[in-house]
Amino acid sequence: MINLNEYDFELSTINKDPEFGYKPEYREYKMLSGKIRRDTIGHRFIAKISYAYLSDTEIGYLVALLQAQKTTGYVTAEISTPHEGTFTGPVFLEVNETQKRYAYDSVLARYVWVNWEIILTGTEVEAL
Repeated sequence: MINLNEYDFELSTINKDPEFGYKPEYREYKMLSGKIRRDTIGHRFIAKISYAYLSDTEIGYLVALLQAQKTTGYVTAEISTPHEGTFTGPVFLEVNETQKRYAYDSVLARYVWVNWEIILTGTEVEAL
């Protein structure tokens, strides 16, 4: 389940290997000796989801999400993960802007753009 602001992004065009997990967050500071110390303060949720292609409607949903993020500062997500259960909370939404034009679809009378990738990063650090 991948819900972003009530839009269902568990689409049939999702690629095989979406990534879900937590990355460690650090606080770094420099010691008088010149060494850098790094203390782990928690973990932040991150998801990388790629799609083979998106329809015009799905691209419209993505644009709507980006517009909503401009006003609220975040997007609300509900995502099922394999190990930690369901993540629910605010995330930052990024879209990889390097799509490729694949082919001209004569039925749709437009080019099909492929290799869409969205990156979701949790707004809050979860304490250890």
